[in-house]
Amino acid sequence: MTASSRILYPLSNKEFDNELFKNPSSDYRGAPLWCWNCKLDKERLLFEIDTLKDMGFGGFHIHSRVGLDTPYLGDEFMSLVKECHDYGKSKGLITYLYDEDRFPSGSCGGKVPRENPEYRAKYLMFTSIPYGEFEIPKENPFPMSASRNENGELLCAFKVYLKEGYLSDYERVDISNQESLNKARSEAEATPGCKLWYGYLEHAVPSGWYNNSTYVDTLNADAIKCFIETTHVKYRDLLQADFKKTVKSIFTDEPQFSHKSIFEKAESSDQAFVPWTTDLPETFQKAYSYSIFEKIPELFWELPDRKPSVFRYHYHDHVCQRFTDAFVKTISKWCSENNLGFTGHMLDEEDLLTQTTSLGEAMRAYPHFDIPGIDMLQDKHEYHTAKQCQSVVHQYGKEGMMCEMYGVTNWDFTFQGHKSQGDWLAALGVTFRVPHLYWMSMRGEAKRDFPASIGYQSSWYKKYTIVEDHFSRLNIALTRGSPVVRIGVIHPIESYWLAFGTWEQTKLEREERQVNFDHLIKWMLFGLLDFDYVAESLLEDTTKLGEITEQFPCGVMKYDVIVVPSLRTIRRSTLERLEMFAAKGGKVVFMGEVPSLVDAVPTTSPAELAKECTVIPFTKRALYTTLEPYREIGIDFVDPVDHDCLLYSRLKDSILYNMRQEVDGSRYLFLCNTSTEQKRTGSIITIKGNWDLTIMDTFTAEQKHFADVTIKNGKTTFHWDFSMVGSLLLKLVPTKQIVNSAEPIVEEVPSDIVPVEDDIKYTLSEPNVLMLDFAESFRIDEGEWQASEEVLRIDNIVRSILKLQAKNMEFPQPYSFKDERTFRHSVTMRFNFVSEEDVESPILASELKEDIEISIDGVKVEELIDDGYFVDKDIYKIKLPSFKAGSHTLSYKMPMNQFSNIERLYLLGDFGVRVNGKHTKIVKKQDTLVYGNWVEQGLPFYAGNVVYRIRIPDDVSSFQGSVKLRIREFKAPLIGVSIDGKDVGSIAFDPFKINLGNLKGKREIELTVYGDRFNSFGHIHFANSKFPWCAPNAWRTVGDQWTYSYLLQPKGITETPTFELYA
Repeated sequence: MTASSRILYPLSNKEFDNELFKNPSSDYRGAPLWCWNCKLDKERLLFEIDTLKDMGFGGFHIHSRVGLDTPYLGDEFMSLVKECHDYGKSKGLITYLYDEDRFPSGSCGGKVPRENPEYRAKYLMFTSIPYGEFEIPKENPFPMSASRNENGELLCAFKVYLKEGYLSDYERVDISNQESLNKARSEAEATPGCKLWYGYLEHAVPSGWYNNSTYVDTLNADAIKCFIETTHVKYRDLLQADFKKTVKSIFTDEPQFSHKSIFEKAESSDQAFVPWTTDLPETFQKAYSYSIFEKIPELFWELPDRKPSVFRYHYHDHVCQRFTDAFVKTISKWCSENNLGFTGHMLDEEDLLTQTTSLGEAMRAYPHFDIPGIDMLQDKHEYHTAKQCQSVVHQYGKEGMMCEMYGVTNWDFTFQGHKSQGDWLAALGVTFRVPHLYWMSMRGEAKRDFPASIGYQSSWYKKYTIVEDHFSRLNIALTRGSPVVRIGVIHPIESYWLAFGTWEQTKLEREERQVNFDHLIKWMLFGLLDFDYVAESLLEDTTKLGEITEQFPCGVMKYDVIVVPSLRTIRRSTLERLEMFAAKGGKVVFMGEVPSLVDAVPTTSPAELAKECTVIPFTKRALYTTLEPYREIGIDFVDPVDHDCLLYSRLKDSILYNMRQEVDGSRYLFLCNTSTEQKRTGSIITIKGNWDLTIMDTFTAEQKHFADVTIKNGKTTFHWDFSMVGSLLLKLVPTKQIVNSAEPIVEEVPSDIVPVEDDIKYTLSEPNVLMLDFAESFRIDEGEWQASEEVLRIDNIVRSILKLQAKNMEFPQPYSFKDERTFRHSVTMRFNFVSEEDVESPILASELKEDIEISIDGVKVEELIDDGYFVDKDIYKIKLPSFKAGSHTLSYKMPMNQFSNIERLYLLGDFGVRVNGKHTKIVKKQDTLVYGNWVEQGLPFYAGNVVYRIRIPDDVSSFQGSVKLRIREFKAPLIGVSIDGKDVGSIAFDPFKINLGNLKGKREIELTVYGDRFNSFGHIHFANSKFPWCAPNAWRTVGDQWTYSYLLQPKGITETPTFELYA
């Protein structure tokens, strides 16, 4: 097997270029999902391309998203795609395509199944309640799930006999006429422990998410070819001349089949669902030489005495293969034939249950991608997700690995968070960063589409080059050479399939298999025993029997040891390869349960092999002891005794690494601390081999020889202090030199520490904000005034009264509506507010600037003057008349139709604001701030930047040595630092200090505390504030999940900074 051709990194197999490391090209930089989520406008699009360039990105993925109001793939849309590509090309940026309207990929915004009903997603519903006897819920099902809808046909029926919850027998019933079905039902009802079950082939029902169409049948290759014709071909006809040049790839997002479900209890009268397609019986028969209809009940119930179901195993394997072939392989083939790179990620890659339910197996898909990928949402640490993909990237010689990252992390995600997630993903192979998301607009629901927007709407956007430069330099090293991995681990997904039956019978086994899966990866990764998963379904392709030696070949990789981790079943093809490997002198380790099945059939063959190999218990100690000879990296600590009262430093297992080797034998080693809570000081790092070390600083691009090492006995040792989420990139060059220079790092101690003065002068980058999100009263048209309510709840009420569709996952894209643009109604809201101060020249921030009426205290504002924008170009600033201290009412009348957005308003001006529970008041703006939460200092809803102006004390400005500024506690994405107006750097990462050098003669330091947008645009009424899923419904919670009080986050420099003086 040969490695894949290069798409992204053409320079990675050339001689290392130091200039490239200093100034990485676009190929090595990230390309966010750029959300086209409004009425498209050329001027806006080109402006946002400029901001992408300013942020340090290398390109953009054009991604249709919630709110698109220009027909998807229509003439105007495609014309703007071309305009953006050409403009991006002129700026040195790469255009990346995205293959769907919203997600998941496959339906072309519902067009494929709408125009071809035979291509609608399908599933088999297995139920004991025949059609016509079940009340179907009126509410629409979740658009990605199978649900009962009685729109299909009966495929099979069975008398099912259960004994103590287990499947004791079953009998297929003639379904050719109703009389035989009635007879079978009567017989079943008269027989204890017996029930008649029906298998119906159904198809998905229309959903607004698919623009009143459905998802596509991803088991049907013809359906996916239709998807290609409606999507990919249009892009080819427009841009093919630039494919693999300035149009590198097309991104597919979360393909899946109809989700599998099982019964909670064996005696259930509910229904269960499994994916299906029209010709599944024919292909199953061809694959296994028996009818799929013979054993359907074995999918859902357990056989007695833990007898394995071969049919269940065959079904899961076959459906997974049908899905992989129909969707992934079909698109891959087209992309290859048309010279376009193929990237993207699957759905639900993270654990054994989710893979089984949505995909069958994630790893099977990855060989067909040019740049295989994953996604990482909510700042989770899904190590399996990354390692599965990285393993296939290694084995198939792929040039890189994509990750859609930072999604659902909310507005308050810091630069430290961006580095933390990016570092550990880089350690597990990610080289192509696709940040989620950059909104074109924040209008309406768009602002709740899984924030934050990684774009100009975030006040820190021009500082983002700090993050992008770090990762692009890291990519230059980690895309070179080949991975150094000596250990292979058989992936356990197929044993999990056998346990995918009724929950009450399989719960303990499934939990145990998942726990083992989780333990093993953490033991291996944080024990610094890097490994690759080996997918049994790919082994016949990657590992030829005749090529096996004392090393186990797997594609372009060769492993010295293979671990078989507590499997119940193993494939015959896998067993044969392990037998050959063992016979050639290779190391096979059976850990925990030795397989008792081969291809789900009982046999002693694995046990016989195990007798000739190493068998260990499923414990961390046994694993480490057995795999120690295969270790490349080790970490110990200068002081293993814990002096930390919180006991964090006992948990030393937080370092990950990635090692690559060049053809000349030199290597690149990346190490990162994944802990966001504890430093890893006093680390003693040992590398197998004799190496000369160079530190490659990814923030400054400086490369410096590291002489403080000990090289002896075939190992290289040095000391390092890892800060929280700290990292280290090294170049390793082989050497014959023997040295003994490794010394513990002695932390530099300041000669004096001087607190920064309190009572700080400050300036704001934006006007202060009074949020108006509670209308004292509201009415529809000229109707009765209704009681006080929050604005998004008013939107729900108004839509219910006017019978307009609610804003939720069921809302179709605006472009899909041909009519309904006329405004037939109006909504008027009255907002009361109190001011203790006269306010000059206030501004109202509103998403409408036309067709609205605004009055203050009953006086209409006759001329609505546009004064720019607030945060987003679709939130307009409208000048209001000045007002005096006292109580006031602002009336806001807006037109209402299906597409209207009833949203928060913002009163902007030069004032302070006080919040008490749900009550707010305009107060005098403070002249100075103190170190602490600025929410409590008149800025509760403020979300811009605050510049703290600090006078340098005389004893600091006269100090002869160097000075560092430390800001230990702050609630902000980062802090910019300037001295007497000159930018000197930023504070974003632990240890949160900056070297200011000698300050002699200097007068003032400006600290720009960059804001985030949470307190203006976040879900501040969500009572469960720690819940991490900031989906659109987090703004529309009900019951105990809702509060009328403002739950605001602390912001600002919350602890007094200090000057550290070093003689």
